[in-house]
Amino acid sequence: MRKSAALCTLPLLAAAAMANDGSWIASGGAGAFAPNDQIQLVSEDLRIVLGDDVTRVKVTFTFKNSGGGTRVTMAFPEQGSGDVAGPSIEKFASWVDGTKVKVTYKALTPQDQGDAYKGVWLKEVAFQKGQTRKVVVEYTVRNYGSVVGDKGMTYILQTGATWKDDIDDLKITVDWTGVREYSKPEIQTVRIKDEFGFETAPTTLPWRAPSARIRTLTLKDFEPDFDLDLHMIGGFWNFSLNGRPISFACMFRNFSIYKPFREGSDVLFPVDSLPTFFGRPEGEYDWIGYALPECDMFGNNLEFEQPDKVKTGDGQVLTLRRPLRSARYPIGIPVPADYVFLKDLILALGGTYNYISAEERVAITLPTTSR
Repeated sequence: MRKSAALCTLPLLAAAAMANDGSWIASGGAGAFAPNDQIQLVSEDLRIVLGDDVTRVKVTFTFKNSGGGTRVTMAFPEQGSGDVAGPSIEKFASWVDGTKVKVTYKALTPQDQGDAYKGVWLKEVAFQKGQTRKVVVEYTVRNYGSVVGDKGMTYILQTGATWKDDIDDLKITVDWTGVREYSKPEIQTVRIKDEFGFETAPTTLPWRAPSARIRTLTLKDFEPDFDLDLHMIGGFWNFSLNGRPISFACMFRNFSIYKPFREGSDVLFPVDSLPTFFGRPEGEYDWIGYALPECDMFGNNLEFEQPDKVKTGDGQVLTLRRPLRSARYPIGIPVPADYVFLKDLILALGGTYNYISAEERVAITLPTTSR
């Protein structure tokens, strides 16, 4: 197993770069201050329960000592930036073989890994020769957020690489059944970079969906060389277009404070975000509106000339079943914006709109050739 991960310099995700506009918090992982070639992290069972404002975490580690008697310091790291002072983790507690143990928080400086981690929760664990021990950690953590209306948390897996060999068995459960005001989380693989954020680390993982709001992951012989970021935006987001999932990254390209929301099977979508919804990224920071292949059939543009009329880029005027609605979402935004019933727009464009309740997903199809 590699004992450290080399990081290259890449642009940070928008949420991580928000600095003093919000907070960016990461937590998790069982780490040691230095590589340990005697103790193996045999298994890890991680359960993350997301809420609108805080997340509850429970993780069970199984450690095995392959050598003589020893005592180790276990460090559970925390990373954060922005307007959060002191520990971001709340109600931290740990047990070893069912017995609650003392845990101490230590703030870190740049001289002792403070560039990557804000602090660590420390405990001493003794091992007899050949002993296997079960370590449980439970805590709550405040979700990170920013002024554009996103929330989430990051769990650090990479510190598991400080232990001997790979992790034989890793199980992760992400549960957002308690989320009310935010979207389905996008689960990204990332690498913690420094106190200001992280970089993406694209990895295809075999996530399973036992229910609409639970995802599970099981891996064997896992070498922890990435971390997990769970990112949500206000309102509703779970769309597919012609079988392709649509990422809510597009909502950060136009920096709109207005978010889509759902009323039953209907989704109301902010008109000013339609170009990016049907757009694609170009380069590091740019986004081209109405640039998806499906947009060719309506002239790569939409203009709402009247509340119930939309004009396509090729000059056709289409009638919507319901007119635009003036709305504020999230609630509390002082100035309303124009929202379109997404179903009506898709049907007017000759497509299909299907809300799949078992997945809480809107499946959209659009023709790729002119009508």
